[in-house]
Amino acid sequence: MKKNLFYAYLAGFLDTDGSIYVRLKPNSSYKYDFQISPSIVFFQKNTAESYFKKIQKKLNYSKKRKICTKVVCNHLIEKGVLTP
Repeated sequence: MKKNLFYAYLAGFLDTDGSIYVRLKPNSSYKYDFQISPSIVFFQKNTAESYFKKIQKKLNYSKKRKICTKVVCNHLIEKGVLTP
């Protein structure tokens, strides 16, 4: 998939089935004693695991977690750089 098309698709996917979180974590080694931790979360069926690994790799994000209920999983992709 071409880069611009991928980002357009990702934006639409995020708009319908995702959220962006920015968390402040206490960390005294930073200037204001907090570290900013952005995350992107997508909500999908349990069967979508391999697709989210591809997104993680394409975005160059270092960490992916999956939190599941009986029907849906939260696919949390965090700590990377999103640059078109």
